[in-house]
Amino acid sequence: MADAARRLFAVSMRSKKSANHTDRLSKYLARFGLKFKSLRA
Repeated sequence: MADAARRLFAVSMRSKKSANHTDRLSKYLARFGLKFKSLRA
Protein backbone atom coordinates (compact mmCIF):
# COMPACT_ATOMS: atom_id res chain seq x y z
CA MET A 1 0.00 0.00 0.00
CA ALA A 2 2.84 2.37 0.79
CA ASP A 3 4.36 1.83 -2.66
CA ALA A 4 1.02 2.52 -4.35
CA ALA A 5 0.58 5.69 -2.31
CA ARG A 6 4.11 6.90 -3.11
CA ARG A 7 3.41 6.52 -6.81
CA LEU A 8 -0.02 8.11 -6.62
CA PHE A 9 1.05 11.14 -4.59
CA ALA A 10 4.61 11.53 -5.93
CA VAL A 11 4.23 15.07 -7.26
CA SER A 12 2.24 16.52 -4.37
CA MET A 13 4.50 14.93 -1.76
CA ARG A 14 7.53 16.89 -2.96
CA SER A 15 6.30 19.94 -1.09
CA LYS A 16 5.36 18.09 2.12
CA LYS A 17 7.75 17.83 5.05
CA SER A 18 6.27 14.60 6.40
CA ALA A 19 5.50 11.72 4.08
CA ASN A 20 3.10 9.21 5.56
CA HIS A 21 1.98 7.74 2.26
CA THR A 22 0.00 4.84 3.68
CA ASP A 23 -2.09 7.03 5.96
CA ARG A 24 -2.76 9.53 3.21
CA LEU A 25 -3.91 6.84 0.79
CA SER A 26 -6.13 5.23 3.44
CA LYS A 27 -7.85 8.54 4.12
CA TYR A 28 -8.24 9.27 0.41
CA LEU A 29 -9.84 5.91 -0.29
CA ALA A 30 -12.10 6.24 2.76
CA ARG A 31 -13.66 9.34 1.18
CA PHE A 32 -15.08 7.04 -1.47
CA GLY A 33 -15.90 4.16 0.87
CA LEU A 34 -13.02 2.05 -0.47
CA LYS A 35 -10.36 -0.07 1.17
CA PHE A 36 -6.99 -0.91 -0.35
CA LYS A 37 -7.47 -4.65 0.10
CA SER A 38 -10.65 -4.58 -1.97
CA LEU A 39 -8.80 -2.85 -4.83
CA ARG A 40 -6.04 -5.46 -4.92
CA ALA A 41 -8.39 -8.37 -5.66
